[in-house]
Amino acid sequence: MRTQGRVTNRWLIAIACTLLQLCLGTVYAWSYFQPLLVEQFRWSNTDTSWAFSLNICCLGLSAAWGGVNIGRIGPRKLAVAGGLLFAAGYALAALALAVKSLLLFYLGYGVVSGIGIGLGYVTPMTTVMKWFPDRRGLLTGIVAMGFGLGAFVLSVVLAPILMHMLHGDLTLVFAALGAILGSVAIGSAAVLRN
Repeated sequence: MRTQGRVTNRWLIAIACTLLQLCLGTVYAWSYFQPLLVEQFRWSNTDTSWAFSLNICCLGLSAAWGGVNIGRIGPRKLAVAGGLLFAAGYALAALALAVKSLLLFYLGYGVVSGIGIGLGYVTPMTTVMKWFPDRRGLLTGIVAMGFGLGAFVLSVVLAPILMHMLHGDLTLVFAALGAILGSVAIGSAAVLRN
């Protein structure tokens, strides 16, 4: 009976890890938004590219820091903090679009969201390896697939639906993405445990 409970829990952990990665992996759908930002806000391709570059830089730096500190902080706290920062970054980006501030957009989407993604990214991989010592390769592959799948889900499904529903208003789209993706990321992160 006890073994069955643990098996159920570990598959719940695997699903949560994959969902978290799916949300965070949406960062790679940047190419969907860049031409829209250039068109609507008259920012140059170079200017808008900096937001993505900052995001990826902050992702890498915070993932390295998170990897060093995950044992001390714990996967749940680290992932929840990452999810909160990820959502806050989208909220700041939406505010930046509302006031047409490129620098605030860099701060929100580039720095805050990037740090959130990095903190969240390291936790699913290490967590799933602990819960599946007998299937490490399979489960880390599935969780990594979630990160890659995020770009597809956002650019092919979620963003076009939101663009249609919100009449192409990127401010509202970024706010909605922060609420939707942030909620799923934070909810998934809350399930994680050592």
